[in-house]
Formats: sequence, C-alpha cells, structure tokens
Amino acid sequence: AEPAAPPPPPPAPPPRPSTRELLDAYRRGFEDCRAETLGFLVEVEGIYAGDALCVRLMSHLQKNLDNNTERGAL
Repeated sequence: AEPAAPPPPPPAPPPRPSTRELLDAYRRGFEDCRAETLGFLVEVEGIYAGDALCVRLMSHLQKNLDNNTERGAL
C-alpha cells in the first residue's frame, strides 16, 4: 500500500490592514456610536437634538475623534 499523502498546509493568514484602513474602520465605528448616542438622547430621553447638552456632547465626541485619528493615537 502506498503511504498516505501529507495533509495540505494551512491557508496563509489574511494580509494585515493598512494604517489607513484601521483608521477608517475606527472612524466608522466611532461615528456609528456617536449617532447611536444622539439617537438615544432624542428618541429615548426626549431631548431635542439642538439642546445645548446634545450639541456640546456631539462637539466633544467629534473633537475626540478628530484628535485620535489625526495623531493616529488608537
């Protein structure tokens, strides 16, 4: 009898995403969370989107996102 063939090698790992791809994914996730936060405040808590609290919070989150993605500080 012939010897059994060796098993095939495992598949190569997927290529690592670029820094740009990682930053884009981070930004999309952060934007989704930011939108969900505003939606909660408006739809569940009944706060007007133009209320000072909402405006300040959205501004704060936008500045945080900009600072983190500009510096690449993830």
